[in-house]
Amino acid sequence: MSFLQNKAVFSALVVAFGGFIFGLDIVLISGGISAFRSEFLLNDAQVGLVVSAAGWGVLPVLFVVGPLTNKIGRKNTLIVIAAMYIVSAVGSVFASNWVMLAWARALGGMAFTSLSVAAMYIGEVAPANVRGKMVSINQLNIGIGLTVAFLLNLAIASMALPGETTVSILGIETGMWRWMLGVEIIPAILWLILLFGIPKSPRWLYGVGRQEEAREVLSLMMPDERADEELKALEQSALGEETIDNWQSVKELVSTHLNKALLVGLLVAVLQPLTGINNLLYYAPIVFEQAGAGTNAAFISSVGLGVLAMVFTGVAILIIDKVGRRPLLIGGLSMAALCMLVAGWTFSQASYGLQADDLVVLASSVPTESLQAIVGVEYPNDVAFKNALVEVLGFDDARKFEGALIKVGVQNLNAGLVIACILGFVAAFNISIGPIMWVLFSEIFPTRVRGIAISACALVTSLVSAGAAMVFPVLLSGSGAAIVFLMFGGIITVGLALIYFLVPETKNKTIEQIEATFKGA
Repeated sequence: MSFLQNKAVFSALVVAFGGFIFGLDIVLISGGISAFRSEFLLNDAQVGLVVSAAGWGVLPVLFVVGPLTNKIGRKNTLIVIAAMYIVSAVGSVFASNWVMLAWARALGGMAFTSLSVAAMYIGEVAPANVRGKMVSINQLNIGIGLTVAFLLNLAIASMALPGETTVSILGIETGMWRWMLGVEIIPAILWLILLFGIPKSPRWLYGVGRQEEAREVLSLMMPDERADEELKALEQSALGEETIDNWQSVKELVSTHLNKALLVGLLVAVLQPLTGINNLLYYAPIVFEQAGAGTNAAFISSVGLGVLAMVFTGVAILIIDKVGRRPLLIGGLSMAALCMLVAGWTFSQASYGLQADDLVVLASSVPTESLQAIVGVEYPNDVAFKNALVEVLGFDDARKFEGALIKVGVQNLNAGLVIACILGFVAAFNISIGPIMWVLFSEIFPTRVRGIAISACALVTSLVSAGAAMVFPVLLSGSGAAIVFLMFGGIITVGLALIYFLVPETKNKTIEQIEATFKGA
């Protein structure tokens, strides 16, 4: 296959580059929290608002991005999104107060809709035999962006040392967080430029009555035999006779013959965040502390888990169009459920307590006088132990020194098994529902309703993810690690059963053939 015939791959890589920028955006902010907190004299609530602004910013836009993709097309919508990333990054760099910074971050959050639009576009330009592989590139780029962002933050922070002439001239010493957020400007500009070089979606063109343009794009996107197959499927679907209307799309989406497709979309949209993946990544240091990990927990979670996610997403990309969606979903989710359940059981076997020798180890970093009252007492779980720490130290000191105290206080816990389960879970997620969710979104909905359908499913995923992230620390503190891990394992098990009975195999099928499968269900 020549490069010109492989235009679909080039276009998919360009569009999926937005996933890399998304990964950068959600991590770069973490490295500068202490710095902009000090510069703007922020309290905890204000810091929380700045950091979460991007997550809230995406929600209202998800209501309009579907209709927008139908109105102006997938390519033009992506161009608007890329411009929003640039404006957001520039606004963040030059923010003169925390309110301006929060608004700039919210604008960047609006651009997070690139994930759903990318899945939509790639699904419409990719040949059926490699569609899963190409859509999954978006998930791989997210993992790369996360890891690169952490490394960039680390590099900038290491440069922000006093006394260096270059550092002083560039202002890194006093404006470290601005440099971290400003790094995003360069890839965002590059993405915007590249987007002008990709064609419009042939299925969108066909749907708005521009059939000749659609034929020309298909001939550039894939070999002649594949182009003929895709074109024949388009003609048989009679898309050219329809006028894309958003209200009509909504009505058709909830109609009888699309009920199962919508049910499958909502199932994977809810299940993906409820596996616990976001909570594990966001709160990984806390989770590793619960397992008695040391000071390298943050590095392991941010870089180690990120690299693992990239590796197994890469494996998924290599095999998804050969093995199929169902085997990867069922196998990966089975492993994810097992890892969570084993981790929960392992935590349930642990007990907690402090001995006199532990206080000697802690003396240099923790006020040990008040801890004498609980020396020799054994607590059956982490919740009871943490409550005891609050009683003797007070809430602030108990939370401040919690990690160090749990590290020495945990007993009868197989920390190696817990860490292995966490690593196994991350691997299982990224070879299954992580990338496959977006693949299914791009496949199971007919072109005429895809803009509305994918946006609706992305909205559900965002809402569930935000809610799960909000309640996770409360659950961990109030119920304990064992209950939390067992809960996630149970949720995955239930979701796995539903997927087994509801999700069909879509490998090597055109979008129109998949629609016919759901109609016949």
